[in-house]
Amino acid sequence: MDMKVYVQGKSKNDLLNELGGSDPTSPVFELQKAGIIVRCTEDLEKRMSALGQVVSTSGVNLTKTVADLSNTIASASSSLRDQMHELDGTIRAELVQSVSAAGANLAKGVSELIETINSASLLLRGQVHELDGTVRDANQQNEKLQRKLLFLNVILTIATVVAAVATALEAWKAFHVN
Repeated sequence: MDMKVYVQGKSKNDLLNELGGSDPTSPVFELQKAGIIVRCTEDLEKRMSALGQVVSTSGVNLTKTVADLSNTIASASSSLRDQMHELDGTIRAELVQSVSAAGANLAKGVSELIETINSASLLLRGQVHELDGTVRDANQQNEKLQRKLLFLNVILTIATVVAAVATALEAWKAFHVN
């Protein structure tokens, strides 16, 4: 019998619902338990992958912004040096305005960089919060499953003891009757 049909294509909630109706001593029950664990692990892996992508994208954006800012500053600095050698006193006033504009561009670049970092931080916090919720949900489901298994193990132990006592009584009766 192919056991995959009990797990394949089912969500962890479907498996958990079916688990309540399964015989705890059956291989299907164990397969369903394993399926729930695998589904929870898959959810965690997806959340971690999404978190990694957000962090990676934020890092790339931050690196690009810093590189653009560095290039802008280097270009402005080089340009200003060349202009200062060629300009006389009256044109130097215009150069001061250019430096002021470059400073404004630098401030704008820093502001954009801070915005990017804040956005990445908010995204990261949201992903961590979602991941925390997923881990808590998985933990709660695991605790429910553990309680059910403990209850079933206690019942199975009691049934085994009753069966052993009944067998011993039958054997004793059979031995003393003959």
